[in-house]
This record gives sequence, C-alpha cells and structure tokens, in this order.
Amino acid sequence: MRAHVESASTRLASVSRESMRSPRARVPRAVRASTPARAANASREKANCFVDNPREGEVANDEVKATTVEKHGALKGLRVAVKDNIRVKGLRTGAGNPTYLATVGATAATSHAPCVEKVLNAGAVFVGKTHMDELAWSLQGENFHYGTPVNARGRVPGKIPGGSSSGSASAVCNDLADIAIGTDTIGSVRLPASFCGLYGMRPTHGRLSAEGVVPLSHSFDSVGWFAKNAKHLTSVGSVLLDPATRDRETSALIGSSRFALCSDAFALLDRGTKKALRAVLASEGVRRVFRDAAGDKPTLGISDVMLSDIGLTDKSGKKTLPPITEWSEFFRTIQIEEVWGSHGEWIKTHRPEFGPGVRDRFKTAEMGVSAEKLAHAKEMREKITAHLDALLADGSVLILPAARGPAPAATNYDNEQSLATLAEARNAALALGSPASLARLPCVVIPCLEVDGEPLGIMLMSRRGTDEALLALAEKLAWVIGLKN
Repeated sequence: MRAHVESASTRLASVSRESMRSPRARVPRAVRASTPARAANASREKANCFVDNPREGEVANDEVKATTVEKHGALKGLRVAVKDNIRVKGLRTGAGNPTYLATVGATAATSHAPCVEKVLNAGAVFVGKTHMDELAWSLQGENFHYGTPVNARGRVPGKIPGGSSSGSASAVCNDLADIAIGTDTIGSVRLPASFCGLYGMRPTHGRLSAEGVVPLSHSFDSVGWFAKNAKHLTSVGSVLLDPATRDRETSALIGSSRFALCSDAFALLDRGTKKALRAVLASEGVRRVFRDAAGDKPTLGISDVMLSDIGLTDKSGKKTLPPITEWSEFFRTIQIEEVWGSHGEWIKTHRPEFGPGVRDRFKTAEMGVSAEKLAHAKEMREKITAHLDALLADGSVLILPAARGPAPAATNYDNEQSLATLAEARNAALALGSPASLARLPCVVIPCLEVDGEPLGIMLMSRRGTDEALLALAEKLAWVIGLKN
C-alpha cells in the first residue's frame, strides 16, 4: 500500500508559526494545590482542545449543571465536551474568533442550548467548551488565533484533527471526554471522526433543534456528536433524537435491502486505500452482520452504485445531474448566500481578523452570487434530494469513505505545495460530504481501518428520519470492524 504519512521532521518543518500558536490555559489556584488535578490540567493544556475557563464573566466549568438530572439517565457519568459555538449556561460563546467572543459573546449565556440541556439532564458531566475553526468555516481544525487541537491517534505526531469540530474530536481522542457535541455543515463531525479514529454522527437535518447554536449555513447546519465507542454514540442518539420525528416505516427496513458501495465516492481514493477499505467491507464478519440484519427477507447484499447516474436521465437519455465531484459547487453556492446572511452585518460592523482560508471564504461570501446561479443550485439540490430519497426508500444503506485518506500534516501557508495539497484535500472532502448535506441525510462514521498506522473511517448513510436504525446497524458493525479506542 502506498504510504500516506510524512516523516515527523518534514511535518514539523512545514507547520507555520500561526497554526502552532497555543496560548496557555489559566490554572486556578485550587487546581494547583492538587497533584491529580494538576496532572489533569497538564493533559488538557497539552491537548489544546479546550477554551480557557473561566473567561471574564463566566462560571467555572464544574459549576455548569443540568436543570433536572434524570436518576437513571442514559449518559450518567459520561464526560461531555461542547463546541464553542453552542450555548452553555454561565459560559460565553466565542465561535473560534476573538472578535466574536468580545462582541456577540460578550456576556455569559443564561440558558443551555436544547442539545446541551438534554445531555446534561441525561447524566453527562460537563468538562468544557472546545476550540473550533473560526465561525465553523473550515475542515482542517487549524485555528489562526488559538492553535491546533492535538490529534492523539496514529503513529506520527502533528497530524491535523480535522474541523470545524476540531476541539470536540480532540477532547475525546485524548481521553479528556467520553462524548462530545459538535456541529456538521458538510463534514465538520464526519471528517474529524475519521482523522481521529472516533465514532461520529451527523443526524437528519432538522431532527435536532438549532436553538442556541451559532449558524454558519442554516439549511445545512446540524448538531452532531462524537464518541469513543459505538455504544456511547447510540446512547447520545437516544437522548437527542425526538422519536416523534422518526421515519418508522423506512427504519424497519434498514439492513433488509441493499448495502451499496458508492463507487464514484470510492473513486476519489488512491488504489491501495480503496482496496483496503473494500477488503474490510467484504469480510465475513461484515457479511454476517448484513445477513443477520436481513433475517429471512431476500436481500440484494453488497453492491456497487454510482450516485450520479442511477435514474438520472430524462426521456431523451440526457443526464440530469453531474458527477458527485461537482455536487459540492451547488452546496457552496447556497452556502455563500446563507453564510453572509448569518454574519455579513457583524463582519461589516466589526471587521474581525480571520486566518488564512477562512478570510478568503468570507471575502467570497461578501461578493455574493447571482440570483440565477443561486436558483440553479437550489433546483439541483432538490433533484439530488428527491433522487436519494427514492434510492433509499427501500431501506438501502449507502457506504462511502468518510475521508479521502488519513489526516494530513499541518498546513504551511508559506509553501505552495502545502497549499496545493490543502486545496486538493478540501475539494475531496467537499465531494464526499456533499451528498448527505445536500439531501439532509443522516450519517454515521465508523473508524475501521489504519493506513500506515493512521485511522480512516467509513460513512454509512440512510434515508431521512432513520437515524436510530442506522445507529443500531453501526453498533453491530463496530463489533466486527471498529478500531479500538
């Protein structure tokens, strides 16, 4: 298999000073007095996944409590970290940018976001808010202002954690949290889950309340979560997902029809990685899980499909949708309009400093898109949604790689080759993330493979409203292919 990692010396030489800046957390006097607490704080500081606490006007993390704790809550005793674009009572919201913290997040929240309220009421113990990419508009996990949270998985240090839910993923993979809440617009939970060797969930768009969450692109944004194992991932789902919004009819069919490998998504991988992932999915253990899921019903088993050419021709035989590598352009067009609608006035008023990449994307958003281009993108989105809804109506489960490969090295913004590599990786990530985001589908990431010692996950995708059934299937698959944390 072709190597996917650089030497540690090459990586460290390529890391820019900006991406490695990591301010030291303030250590309260009471913590300094305790040896175990001092060691725990040192681990937190080394991981650089949590924001400082208490920031001015905030309560301490250990003062963050549930409203009403359930006696036998499904998450009792589990440590939970929360992304810093989600409201937590007594804490401020910084969304990964100092100007945002000083303006919109100037005062502490007076209530929890619903997703936080539910996990704390279910018995989870809050351990801190986590660093993230600025305003959630990046997939790398490298923050210009606060540094890069540590990806503790893999053989070679210095790999990025992925973003934008970088700190949440880092907290779990550094064993500083058992579960973590993040957000996912086009892969901000899915990509870090793969890079950090974690289980990750992006639910059906709209099944979880977005109240108390800083928006990026509202029609794509979804609260998601990470866990060290599939059981905890399912437990969080049982707490956050509203049963009333479940598609019970299709959920009952999940696993009894077809398991479809999306060949146009797998085509984005290099030959060695593609072969290794297919070998995992063709294993006897996986086949047994699929057979058990089908029971005595006839099943199509594992097959290959191309998302971009099934039933996508008009009466003349002309294709009505392009390859999935072009779907992300529809996403980006809609996103640009929504992002500027969310943050344009704030940016014009406060002119915040953004880091490389994020700064360029906000400049593009300020220029806007034409009404014609936006209308076309929205039309294509609905065609993709209708197509995937029909494809998945029989309980089929789509299987895609969660990332093109293992986590790459940190970006050197002064090196053209590093920037070219970044652009290539981002385009691939957008292509892999677009189908679910455009069609509002639930996804589960299972860490199932190591490439040269670095983790890589697969992504399961099913019809809208079948989240619980997809989580149950993923938990069974995790027994036979899941990497151990």
